[in-house]
Amino acid sequence: MRVAFQISGILRNWETAYVLFSQYKKLIEKKGIEVDFFIHTWDDEYARLCIEEGLFDIFTDYDLTPLPRQGIEDKTRDRSKSLYSWSYSMFLSSVIRRSYQYNKKVDYIKVFSCRPDIYVPYHYWSYVGDKMALESSYMLNYPPYRKSATNNDKWPHLVSDDLKIVGTQEAIDLFSLNFHLMYLNNDPSFIPTYHTVPGLTIMRYGLNYESKSGLAEKWKILRRNDGKYVMTGHNSDDVMIEQEYLRDGMMQKHIERFGL
Repeated sequence: MRVAFQISGILRNWETAYVLFSQYKKLIEKKGIEVDFFIHTWDDEYARLCIEEGLFDIFTDYDLTPLPRQGIEDKTRDRSKSLYSWSYSMFLSSVIRRSYQYNKKVDYIKVFSCRPDIYVPYHYWSYVGDKMALESSYMLNYPPYRKSATNNDKWPHLVSDDLKIVGTQEAIDLFSLNFHLMYLNNDPSFIPTYHTVPGLTIMRYGLNYESKSGLAEKWKILRRNDGKYVMTGHNSDDVMIEQEYLRDGMMQKHIERFGL
């Protein structure tokens, strides 16, 4: 049995994330499951520094795309219409993975598509095992949508998880392509934005998904690079990285090495 992590987007807090991904790899391999890691990210000074520091040795394959000379306009409306977007990076990470699969003639029972600055709660790994093989070929594991209507919202809108999406390799292939098409949509009445896009992609293209399994549970975002804390939400207090990820001392070594 084999799984893959398909990682994409701008590299943030990678010194800490690298240690966590190394822990994820160990936990998966302890279950007798092989795992490959792929990433597409942007060719900037931080990514090059991480490569020089040996923090890309976890990846089976990776690629960096140069940014345009003027950089990326940090406005959702402009960014959503650009090739240099979150969706383009996800699409390219899927191309890297699929190219490897074609050349090596390997298949994955499950693909985890996510951003680099991610934190997986320790209990999540109890869901990764033989039961994954029982799902149909085109099934995504995705948290349920929720409506958001706060005092700051002009209109209520649908909020969905934009940190990760899990599925069979066939399902992630479809999602990665259609997610990018959502960003390239030329309809002026539709501007994909914020946390709505992954869920809207599933709805618009009629992709199969389930929300009841453990694999569909949300992960957390790693907004700090101190090797100690993980952010639980924009309006929540930070919590400590779980002790299970700290037992072998690998995180402490990196804290000392990078002065985090």
